[in-house]
Amino acid sequence: MEEFYCWDTPVISPASGQVVQTMDSLPDNPLGTHDTINPLGNHVVIRSADRFYYLAHFRRGSITVRIGSTVEAGDSIGRCGNSGNSDFPHIHLHATASPRFGEGMGINLVFGPMRAELSGKVFEEVEWPMLSGLWVRSR
Repeated sequence: MEEFYCWDTPVISPASGQVVQTMDSLPDNPLGTHDTINPLGNHVVIRSADRFYYLAHFRRGSITVRIGSTVEAGDSIGRCGNSGNSDFPHIHLHATASPRFGEGMGINLVFGPMRAELSGKVFEEVEWPMLSGLWVRSR
């Protein structure tokens, strides 16, 4: 796993809110395999205003928040892993209006401020949703 840049790197909360769900005991998958029974794997769900942020595929034993914890945007909440329906290390992030996984409409996430490059043009200090072909860098 160490050959993946994101493996075991800190994961930060995308928003301020309250932790409403966690799982931290599932094993990380061998590369190329995945756990379809536990699709989120080790995960954290944060309720913030009108939405629920789902962050999935954490490294086993790395989650540092508990149900009921209050988090601020930018707080470290665990480490990147390869648990759940994941065949290589990464963190899955999505938001919905529903507290139940797989229900409700997705909510478009806006990222920024950031430096973005799209079709050879560079844009500084923008706040955009993720787009196909978009290369981004933090400020």
